[in-house]
Amino acid sequence: MKTLKNEEISTEHVMLVDESGKMVGKVSTEEALALAQGKGLDLVEVQKKEIPICKIMDRTKEVYKKRRNIKKMQKHNRKKTKEMKIGLSISEHDLQTKTTQMSKFLSEGHCVRLTLKLKGREMSIGNSFIEEKTDHIFSLLEIPYKLEGNMKKGSNFWSVTLSPAKK
Repeated sequence: MKTLKNEEISTEHVMLVDESGKMVGKVSTEEALALAQGKGLDLVEVQKKEIPICKIMDRTKEVYKKRRNIKKMQKHNRKKTKEMKIGLSISEHDLQTKTTQMSKFLSEGHCVRLTLKLKGREMSIGNSFIEEKTDHIFSLLEIPYKLEGNMKKGSNFWSVTLSPAKK
């Protein structure tokens, strides 16, 4: 919905609010426009009604503030990908601690990249052992999740990305 301003407002009368926010009352559109232009500001339709409510304001400044607030909210709402690196020889207690942290990240809405680090002879271990280890890790997670693609194999690691499941 486009906000009407100045000459775009076609009604005969408007409810006018001045630049300080004080209600002036019902005035003709031409009179309201003359008041706004006399102050070097714009007449902007704030609310569409039978008799529209219009405010005297600097329209460009208002548009700038609105865009800045939208960008701030988008920046604030951006989710990050957290990475959890786990070795194959990790103890059970340490694994529970890591999965608790992963559950916390998922509950906050972040994605989690799980990386299994392989050292030395671990690199020659078959895929079935890696799948068992990841299944065990997934069973320890307390929060619903979904996998983003398949496990990816690097030179000395396996990784997969988890994202929070939609409710």
